[in-house]
Amino acid sequence: MLPPQRNRFDMHRIQKFTRHRNFPIIVILLFGIILGFLIFQDFSASYDEPSYYFFGGITLSAYTNPGSGVYQNFYRHYGQPFFIVGYGIHALLSLIFPQALSIDIWHLIVYFSFLLGIFFFYKLAQRWVSTSAAAISTLLFASQPVFFGLSWFDPKDMPFMVFFLGAVYFGLAFSDQARLVFRDQARPEQDVQMNPVQKSTVHTKRAKTAAVFGIVLGLLALILEIAADAIRRLITNTILSINIKHPANFMDRLFVKFAHHASNLPLANYAVKVTTIFNQLLGWFLVITLLYLIVIIYFWFQPFFNKQFNSLYNFLAGLVNNYANYPHKKAFIASFIGACVFLAFASATRTVGPFAALLVIWVWVINLKKKSIPLIVFYGLASFLVFFLSWPYLWQDTLPHLIAGILNITDFPDPHTVLFGGRFYDSRALPASYLPTLLAISLTEPAVLLIVLGVIVSVYRFTKKEISRTEILIPLVWFFLPFFYVVITTPNIYDNYRQLLFIMPGAFLFSALSINFIFQKTKRAWMNGLLMLAILFPGFLANVQLHPYEYTYYNSMVGGVKGAAYKYEIDVWLTCYKKLTQQINASEKGQINVYADSNPGLVNLYANKNITVINPEIVPYPAGSLITLPMRFDHELYYPQYPIAYSVDRDGVDLCVAKRVK
Repeated sequence: MLPPQRNRFDMHRIQKFTRHRNFPIIVILLFGIILGFLIFQDFSASYDEPSYYFFGGITLSAYTNPGSGVYQNFYRHYGQPFFIVGYGIHALLSLIFPQALSIDIWHLIVYFSFLLGIFFFYKLAQRWVSTSAAAISTLLFASQPVFFGLSWFDPKDMPFMVFFLGAVYFGLAFSDQARLVFRDQARPEQDVQMNPVQKSTVHTKRAKTAAVFGIVLGLLALILEIAADAIRRLITNTILSINIKHPANFMDRLFVKFAHHASNLPLANYAVKVTTIFNQLLGWFLVITLLYLIVIIYFWFQPFFNKQFNSLYNFLAGLVNNYANYPHKKAFIASFIGACVFLAFASATRTVGPFAALLVIWVWVINLKKKSIPLIVFYGLASFLVFFLSWPYLWQDTLPHLIAGILNITDFPDPHTVLFGGRFYDSRALPASYLPTLLAISLTEPAVLLIVLGVIVSVYRFTKKEISRTEILIPLVWFFLPFFYVVITTPNIYDNYRQLLFIMPGAFLFSALSINFIFQKTKRAWMNGLLMLAILFPGFLANVQLHPYEYTYYNSMVGGVKGAAYKYEIDVWLTCYKKLTQQINASEKGQINVYADSNPGLVNLYANKNITVINPEIVPYPAGSLITLPMRFDHELYYPQYPIAYSVDRDGVDLCVAKRVK
């Protein structure tokens, strides 16, 4: 009798596991991991991807040599949290796949970060819809050809989207945990009343004088911090311009009087020494000013701080008391740490990351009322600490560098040429229809319809009070606030909308709401099954047909890739260069010159030793050589007098070609 009982017990456990609300995402992730291991070597390095990894590695050296300044490169305006974790994973995967190229290992890491984002999306969708609707919307989101394609070779925008998703997910999860912890907490004691004697002694003449002095010190400190770089350059230039042999002015004579070894040591050494002294004096001045301001502020507002300290004490006492009896302590701590770390990583990757904090703080304030204020302070301080540690560029001249990073992302100065609607635009002067049009034609048709329907459903349920008004505003603000900002202000964006990937999970949460609404109306398994196939089939089919150029997808509204060719950007990342170079490798056995248009480095990355890759600016080209030309900017139409020797195409469109010089 024992074997049958054990079998029944095992079947019960299996049924319980398959009915668990996390079972669908486990299956999706397992399938995604297996798929990743099978196809990760199919993808090519993208346009600037190799240099991004190179400078990311250089930036990491700042952790072993903080004063070296090695992170002063093109990517200094971005933190490198992705590489903090990525290089460790890269070392591990390199042991598992010793024959794989380093760039292919990185592709797998970027893809795995996308899978983490898929998990976050699923868990967020479960907050508002059923498990089945969350699973289908997650598959719809993950199978979008544009997203799936970029998930391999976009190490900037894809990780940022994942960090943003994680910040929102953990922020809302912590809100849930905090509500349970504070549910039975007693009301705080009455606020401390201000002592009348204290009131009369605050605004004395001496206190006002000290406060004015503090304001002057603070302004001076702020000015010195902002002008620190200019002062250092002035010091260096002044010392280097000193004439030691023939001192002609007061500065030269003063320097020679005190610099006894100036005739034996380079002036640059003195410049470094004086600059170092300036840095030390500035640092001490800032610390002393900060301490002085803290004392003055506390003296002026002592009754207020006494009141706040008393409230904080009551808050912490209640928190400790309730936390001691809370059964899910690990979930409480893990959700808070996750919220801080992912917010910090998102903010370091793109300075628009704090937008995620606004989304979750809104929920904290509504759910926790006054109790949310200390939590928000701790949340901000902990997140800023991780943010600061993950962005070495901020370690020197923090405020100016932080301002520079913010300005760089809000008003990106680098112009690009953008093909849109058959016309070439400056990326700083795009039409207002740019983003809405691209979203309508680059997502699958079911996704577009379900997102629109989801917005209607959410508004309807909001007016009928059938859904949490607090939380339904999250996807609405998440997607529509940046969307309308782009439409109204037309900022500098290019490469379609890759910089705005982080808003797309908010849009696809509406698809989850519409799927859930439809499932509730049909209530028949076979109809829901057919609906699921209709929703997912276009994306799955396009991924198979376009592989490994999934991100070139356009839907039937413009006639697919063929209809979008020469009207919209197709292979903006030049990922077709890998396959094109492999064709040349297979056929060209002798020495040959290949003149690579746009990015010779991508061709050189995959070329055999018999191939010499040259920048195509050198003309005329010798007969028998090859010229590689991408479709981007219509470059493949160049040199019509030469025949096409090799090409990479999808849907009847040449993504790039190699022409033989005659």
